[in-house]
Amino acid sequence: MTFADKNEKIEKKVVEGYKHLEGNVVDGYKKVEESAIGGFTKVSDHFVDKFFRKDGETLKEAKERLKQSDQQEKINQEKRMNSYQKYQPSNDQYDPYLKKQREGENDD
Repeated sequence: MTFADKNEKIEKKVVEGYKHLEGNVVDGYKKVEESAIGGFTKVSDHFVDKFFRKDGETLKEAKERLKQSDQQEKINQEKRMNSYQKYQPSNDQYDPYLKKQREGENDD
């Protein structure tokens, strides 16, 4: 057996070892991820069921209603922010330095 053959044999063993290790790490990560997501979902479902579900409403219906309510609130918040900004004076209205800077008159 030549030196190159021995190196090739060692290389194959090392690669096999790393692939085995990689598989174990990925499997471990997947198990942790699944348990974390499962635990969160379980707690979330219980919370919605306990505090937000209305009489005669299924858990799925309650979650959908809350999701729609959240989306509508985001839309309303965006509208409020836009209307608030529309009525706010710009800073350069009160600061001549900023006004000159905006208009390119300030060479400082």
